[in-house]
Amino acid sequence: MKTTDSRQRSNYLYDSKTNKQLLTIDRFFDMAWLPEQLEIIKQWRDMVAFETAKKSTPAEILYQHRQTLELINAAWKIRKLNIGKLDVSKVARKEIVKLHIKSEKKKIRDYPKHLKGKEILRPAKIIRKTFRSLKPADYKRILDIWLYDALKDYFLEESLTKSEVIVTYENLVKLYEAMWLIRERMKSDP
Repeated sequence: MKTTDSRQRSNYLYDSKTNKQLLTIDRFFDMAWLPEQLEIIKQWRDMVAFETAKKSTPAEILYQHRQTLELINAAWKIRKLNIGKLDVSKVARKEIVKLHIKSEKKKIRDYPKHLKGKEILRPAKIIRKTFRSLKPADYKRILDIWLYDALKDYFLEESLTKSEVIVTYENLVKLYEAMWLIRERMKSDP
């Protein structure tokens, strides 16, 4: 009987845990591509912060809430990994980086529009940045309030400040784009 040492077992577990998180990311974007996901989160934000008319059914809002929380939890679990980064030398000139990004834009559908050059090079940094000020429990608390507010027939100004809504929204937009980029790069890597 062949035995496996603990280092090999932990590598296997590490890979299976990472794969589980990547599958969660795939499911999220299989539900809707990046532009649709960004539009959904924008509509949700508008329903909560600006009292706009509901464009989604309660079931759609609840489903988006659950999927977003799953994506946040997956991001939290892979935040320390350095995945999805472009293989460009640290000393590469800005022009080379720009050319590489321009080339990649032709290969990847719905290329991110809200990420800066350095964020595109290393999208895992966005994941870590997403959790600097808010942890998964904070996002859950805020998104639970979003859910409640989006499902109500009336508007309460005091549930969340507009700044809390906007900061959360901006963090989620960047997180969505970073996760999309990681997903697409992982699919194209052999």
